[in-house]
Amino acid sequence: MQAISKKLEHWLKQRWPALDHAVNNTFDSNQAQIEPLAMRRHVLPITRYFRITAGGVTLLVVDLSSGPEETAPGSTAPVLHHDAANCFVAALKMQVEAGLNSPQIIAQDAEQGFLLLSDLNGETYLQALVKGVDARSLLDPAGAALIRWQQWRPNVATNALPTIDAARLTQELHGFADFYLAKHLGLALNEVQQKILAQIFSTITRVNLGQQQTLVHGDFVLENLLVCQSAPAPALRPSTGAAFGPISLDIASLYKDAFLSFEEEPLLDGTIRFWEKAKKTGLPVPADFGDFYRDVEWMGLQRHIYLLGAFARQHQLDGDTRYINDAHRFLRYIRRTGERYAALFPLLRLLDALKIDDGLMRKVGVSF
Repeated sequence: MQAISKKLEHWLKQRWPALDHAVNNTFDSNQAQIEPLAMRRHVLPITRYFRITAGGVTLLVVDLSSGPEETAPGSTAPVLHHDAANCFVAALKMQVEAGLNSPQIIAQDAEQGFLLLSDLNGETYLQALVKGVDARSLLDPAGAALIRWQQWRPNVATNALPTIDAARLTQELHGFADFYLAKHLGLALNEVQQKILAQIFSTITRVNLGQQQTLVHGDFVLENLLVCQSAPAPALRPSTGAAFGPISLDIASLYKDAFLSFEEEPLLDGTIRFWEKAKKTGLPVPADFGDFYRDVEWMGLQRHIYLLGAFARQHQLDGDTRYINDAHRFLRYIRRTGERYAALFPLLRLLDALKIDDGLMRKVGVSF
């Protein structure tokens, strides 16, 4: 787990005097302890979280700064942390305006990519579900919060958030070839295989961009949703992945989570309930659930191909195997989706030819 950088530590210490007033005279800098939070990272640039504890007060530190080695998958250009910080702050402001349970900004430095936030201090949905908490009691309120977010018409400048376009989706997909296949597995595709993969990526991008677009959180996953004891609605961490994009992205991220798998029946039931509520509120979901679920599956496919590349890249950078060890789960998602659509059969044949097996998938049976 990465320690706090000297630059970030210096930035925080410069703010100690003001923090006492900001948190109602209960912050004691002499007792301040900073510890990194172990969070799986789903979107680029890599976001590092730290918790400050001092005098009974806890605060959350977000480090969006990127080192010189950090690049987007498939690119040699460094990630611009100030753009990520601006996006993160804009998304956080929108969440607050939309009435979602979100942290408050105490201090920020967009140029360096540093943020100091109030600490939501909740148990994550992932932790709660693994402990056996009823899934429907958590996921239905999460779906309601998502609908509220997607309905929101932001007051902040809309150009603060990017639009998910073909270039972005294609870049995400190419990380699979560049980092998972080539660097993690050591596989070299021949010319025919490269063309097949490029055609598959083109099809996935075209299908996903055919969806209606709305506000998307970009990382609406179980580890970014926290159980709130005072209300049924979850607390939601903001994301550097916030954008205007395909309407199914966030619900696909929730029900096809990277680190916990739902059985097919409850997955369908939960997605149906979300679709029914979204349709009633006027969100631009397809009129037929079959069409909407197809969109969810294709968007989930995009995400899992991307995650294989992103987590393989993280393993290359820091040697941490916690993320890439779940590769079998992503591959199982990919194969299950591929089996349902003829346009994806070439992807299955390519995986077979490369002898990429999904192994055994760890399942969590949940009741809705």
